[in-house]
Amino acid sequence: MGEIVSGFFSKLIQWIEYGLTYCAGMLVGILDASTYYVNVVFLGLFNLIFDELETLLDSSGLDDFVETINAPLEGGLGYYLDLMLVPEAITATVGAYFVRFLIRRLPVVG
Repeated sequence: MGEIVSGFFSKLIQWIEYGLTYCAGMLVGILDASTYYVNVVFLGLFNLIFDELETLLDSSGLDDFVETINAPLEGGLGYYLDLMLVPEAITATVGAYFVRFLIRRLPVVG
């Protein structure tokens, strides 16, 4: 009788161990798949938005406008302004204001 009960509980413990291992494997698979799809969707959306934003900024003529502003700053003053990266700062500032303007126009975010 003791061997039958011992064998039963041994098989029961093996069955529970197998079930828990199977459930843990399924859970890991589901979490891996959901992480993958979240990365694909959000990173893909992020790349799409910033590619379109880059295209919009490139076609806006902002570079030409900044070059027009920077053209008179030649000579001694231009040397020091270029040394302190003022043209890049102007470009970054105007670009940041332009992006802020675009973001404010979005109905959900702005």
